[in-house]
Amino acid sequence: MAQILRVDGTITEAEPANGTDFTLAELYAYVGGYVSILPLKERIMVLHRDAHLVHMGGNAAATRELVKVHGSIGRIFGTALVCAQEEVK
Repeated sequence: MAQILRVDGTITEAEPANGTDFTLAELYAYVGGYVSILPLKERIMVLHRDAHLVHMGGNAAATRELVKVHGSIGRIFGTALVCAQEEVK
């Protein structure tokens, strides 16, 4: 099951409308625009490509998830979707 990590700290569950994999339109809707994908160990994080440029707030929960895997590589901005790689095709 995927998780939506929001800037306000809330984390909610999400699942693809078709029950198996998220469409690009669904990903756009979750993150609010064009997407970038960052690999985690067994999952991926889907982010708004330009969140820092359009002044979306910092996302502490998403940043912590990224730091667990990659160490300190920067700060995540905007809403993030964390899911299994198989859920994005």
